[in-house]
Amino acid sequence: MATPYIEQVKLTQDEGIIKRIIRRGEGGDLPKGGDVVKVNFMGQLEDGTVFDASANYGQPMSFTIGAK
Repeated sequence: MATPYIEQVKLTQDEGIIKRIIRRGEGGDLPKGGDVVKVNFMGQLEDGTVFDASANYGQPMSFTIGAK
């Protein structure tokens, strides 16, 4: 069973990648280029199978906005 969500965004024309917002973050200012952010994520197939999640690593994933 898929996780309930509050918003869904199609990231590709063929709907191969879909972003679902489960819970909105709480905070003030939005991050800008060069800022480091921490996110909790879960990669899930249409049938509900989880293939990766930050919970598996015991902490949120950190990355720099705008870095390639």
